[in-house]
Amino acid sequence: MSALKSIKAYTKKELKESIRFKMGFFNTMLSPSITMVSFLVTYSAVFFSGAVNDLGYIDRSNYVIYLLTAFLVYTFFKLAWGRTNLNGEKFMLTLEGILLAPGSRLYILIGKASRILVEIFISVIFFVIALFFLHVSIDIKALIIGSISLILLFVILISVDFIISGIGLAKVGISSFISSYLPRGMALVGCAYYPIDVIPDFVKPLVYINPLYHAVNLFRIAFMRADLRFGWEVSFIYLLILAIIMPIIASVFFDWALKKWGIAGY
Repeated sequence: MSALKSIKAYTKKELKESIRFKMGFFNTMLSPSITMVSFLVTYSAVFFSGAVNDLGYIDRSNYVIYLLTAFLVYTFFKLAWGRTNLNGEKFMLTLEGILLAPGSRLYILIGKASRILVEIFISVIFFVIALFFLHVSIDIKALIIGSISLILLFVILISVDFIISGIGLAKVGISSFISSYLPRGMALVGCAYYPIDVIPDFVKPLVYINPLYHAVNLFRIAFMRADLRFGWEVSFIYLLILAIIMPIIASVFFDWALKKWGIAGY
């Protein structure tokens, strides 16, 4: 009986923890649904649109490299989220010291981002090995442009993550909700794993403003044809502008959130 009581107590504690924040409860309920929608859209592009040969510039000869380039870009995309989170410092009661220390918020952002370089390097190594075995022809100029685009994408996303971390200083439930669903939403309308032509027209404006869409296609042109509706120059300049202004916006917003809401949620 004591074992059952212990199990009951721990179960009750975990359930209370899961509904402590309303946004966290919604996250628990909706997260599987969003994931399944993502898979449905991705694979319906192949299985419900006919053969792979029917997907525009994608055919059986380049479908593997199409998915492989998407995988590397999505890896950069995925690595950015949740990396500037300061909950650890908050719970260790060291957050105030970090925030009161002299130095720009950009330094904190850069420090957090630098930790991911090793993981990025490992992902690139695996990608290069895969290319070696696939014997893919490479446009070196396009590869340089695409590689820079991946770096710009990472800068943009880590800046957005820093904005979410600013919210999380006091609004943990809201920041958790945003960090769960914003990446899924961006991935869903990023058209990295499927062509833009398979989605409804009213969704396409969301794709065009999504930096993931531009980055994946700029990187992809080094290996195959890609969907560059506005030309590679426009896509590259768009990413460059976002990469310049987003860290500044993130730093300003972080300070604003700290002054407005303070730190809460210990």
